[in-house]
Amino acid sequence: MTQHYYKTSAPEVIAANQSYETEKQALSQAGEKLASHFGGHAYQGKNQDGFIFVGVRFTPPKSSDLWTAPNDDRGGTQTPRAKLKSPIKPELKEPHKALKADWELQHATLLPNGSRVDKHSLHAAIGLNTTELYFCSGSYLVFEHDGTVYATTPCKLPST
Repeated sequence: MTQHYYKTSAPEVIAANQSYETEKQALSQAGEKLASHFGGHAYQGKNQDGFIFVGVRFTPPKSSDLWTAPNDDRGGTQTPRAKLKSPIKPELKEPHKALKADWELQHATLLPNGSRVDKHSLHAAIGLNTTELYFCSGSYLVFEHDGTVYATTPCKLPST
C-alpha cells in the first residue's frame, strides 16, 4: 500500500501533538512509579490509537498466593488476586487485604485519569479520522521536529 507523507506547522496541530506527548510522558512516569512501588517493571505499549500503561511485570513472577499468574495476553503482567485461592490460608487474609488496598490506593493516586492516553485530539487536528486507520492498513507515524509535525500514513489527509 502507498504511504503518504505530510508535514505541517499549524499551531493547533503542534499544540495537539505537544499535549499528547506531555500526557504520554506523565502516564509513563506514573506507570514506572506504580511498578517500582510494588517491586516490578512497568509494561507499556502504544498503537495507532495512543499509549497505554498495561500493567506491572515481575522478574521472577510474584507468588500465586497473593498475585495472579503472569498474563501472557498482557505482556506477562500480574495483579493482586481478587480473592484468595481455596483453601484459604488464614495467615494470608491480612496481607492480601493490605495488598489490594495498597494497589487500589496507588492506582487512584498515580493513575487518576486511567491507564490510557489517546491520540484522538491529535488525529482530529491533523484531519485524520481515527477509524480510517483501521481500514488503511500499513505503518503510521506522527512526530514533531523543530516546530513541524510530520506524519506518514496510508490514509489520505486533507491539505494542512
